[in-house]
Amino acid sequence: MLVGARNNILLSGILVSLVCMIGFVLILAGLLSGEYHIDDTTFNTYQYWWFMYEGVHQNNYHYVFVIIGLSLLLVFSFSMSIIFRSLFKRIASAEVFFFSLFICSLSIESLRLLSLFFHLVWNFNLTGLITSRIVYFGRFFGLLCFFFSSLYSIEVKYQKYGNLLGGAVILSIIIAYIVPFDTSEFLSTFLYKLGDESGVCMIYSGLSIIIVINFIVATIIRQKRFLGIVVASLLILAGYTALLFISGPLPLVLEFLALLGGTILFYVQMGKIYFWY
Repeated sequence: MLVGARNNILLSGILVSLVCMIGFVLILAGLLSGEYHIDDTTFNTYQYWWFMYEGVHQNNYHYVFVIIGLSLLLVFSFSMSIIFRSLFKRIASAEVFFFSLFICSLSIESLRLLSLFFHLVWNFNLTGLITSRIVYFGRFFGLLCFFFSSLYSIEVKYQKYGNLLGGAVILSIIIAYIVPFDTSEFLSTFLYKLGDESGVCMIYSGLSIIIVINFIVATIIRQKRFLGIVVASLLILAGYTALLFISGPLPLVLEFLALLGGTILFYVQMGKIYFWY
């Protein structure tokens, strides 16, 4: 795939992030208008981690920190996507290309606010369920893109990136479609509860582990500068995964420091690898 075609794909990702940002602001303005009542009783169950649930807590204002976290993640995704496209627009790096798509995919998490909006308006509806599936599609697609980035770090020769992206889209749609949801449980993460949480956890954990392993292999067979990418991937995956579940002032700060720090380290190390400085 030509560098120009890659830049156009990344531009499309940036536009998706921009649309998500505009929609997020409009929905948030609607929720803050006072027409809809939100408190901790809005949610059936609090999800603190994979398989960890607790009953509804009164007056914790948990949802406020979730919204703040989504806002920060959306701004992060949009701004970093622009920065990566600008800095690497002339560099034929598959690692950076697929990692940039992973960064773009983070903006899809903002649709969780849309899921909350639908839940408040209709309590349950098909649109709300579809929104939950779209969010999980974004998670699978983003993680697959990060996986492709790690795969090319070990010098995979396959150059038909369009086929990989098409396969990632199709596979993510299939997984998001077949995963069952328990629509009687609306979680504090603004999504319906997964009916097969163990299967999703296995896919997520498996891909995350393989991503780190691939970068470790790249450190061994290519050059030691990939060791920084290993550290970056650990920070990014830890910060992003924690952000999906844990909220609160201190957790948000730590999660975004990990996510931002890992992303900057990824950029710096890739710059050293491809610009030779």
